[in-house]
Amino acid sequence: MRRLFILLILLCSFTLTACAEEGFSLSTVSDGAGGVLLSGYSGTPEASFLLPDAIDRLPVTGIADGAFVSLVVDSLSLPRSIRSIGKGAFRESTVREIRFSHGLTEIGDEAFASCVNLVGCAFPETLTTVGDKAFEGCTALLYVTLPESVSELRGNPFEGCTSLESLPMVNGHPYFRLDGGSLISLSGGRVICSLNLPEAEEEPAAN
Repeated sequence: MRRLFILLILLCSFTLTACAEEGFSLSTVSDGAGGVLLSGYSGTPEASFLLPDAIDRLPVTGIADGAFVSLVVDSLSLPRSIRSIGKGAFRESTVREIRFSHGLTEIGDEAFASCVNLVGCAFPETLTTVGDKAFEGCTALLYVTLPESVSELRGNPFEGCTSLESLPMVNGHPYFRLDGGSLISLSGGRVICSLNLPEAEEEPAAN
């Protein structure tokens, strides 16, 4: 009887939903507010993968911790319904390109860590928080756009991004500034990361 009770609880909190692509499926859990979080997958999606904005008529509001670890995909598109990406959600995936949609507010710690094929990211103007080591070890990452909405970069989201050479952002960003090859927080002057600038763009060393 106890085993049956536990099984019923699991069935109520976990669903497996087949995608349109044959041989690929997504699992979900409740977000506690009438929507669902994508929590896992089986199989391999098409090279260009658009995450759904609803499953079984319930809005997909986020991606759970570790949901898509080691996902094999070239490009990834997130729907407007998604507000948050959990810790380690896409860690070690093969993604080269990510299309973030307006509506996303938070990228969790290590969310895209060790995605060694990822080349660039354009953050949406709704994003406020990027977690520590969110892009750690993304050695092919060349650029990340930083809109005014981003107010918190926890720790160093770009640790080990040895190819990062551009962080486009508006002049007079309210929370961060670029000084030579360093991204600096205006709150306390903390150096968040250093860019890999070409020699011609590097500031001369002080005498």
